[in-house]
Amino acid sequence: MGSIWFRVIFITLLVSNDAVWSDGCWDEDRLALLQLQPLLSLKGFNWTEEKGSDCCEWEWVECNITTRRLTQLSLGNGLLKYLEFLNASLFLPFEELKSLDLSGNGLVGCVENE
Repeated sequence: MGSIWFRVIFITLLVSNDAVWSDGCWDEDRLALLQLQPLLSLKGFNWTEEKGSDCCEWEWVECNITTRRLTQLSLGNGLLKYLEFLNASLFLPFEELKSLDLSGNGLVGCVENE
């Protein structure tokens, strides 16, 4: 009986200390995506108006089903406004990002980390 209470307390502490997601996806991922939104070439597009606040449900985004962290971001085929250079540090908040598609945007390089 004692080990069950230990597990309950341990899980409660673990969740309360590390849980920084809300509405399905992590706050860091959602906020980083919202910072990218002005770079999208779709006039008037708003991720949160289209699909709500769970960034795992947004277009061009895929998340790990267990951790709910962003793992894939597909901004290819001209989705970005015309930019020759991109600041790659915009993608640092995505700790589990495994696939980033920026093809077809005419990028020729990256700028220094700002």
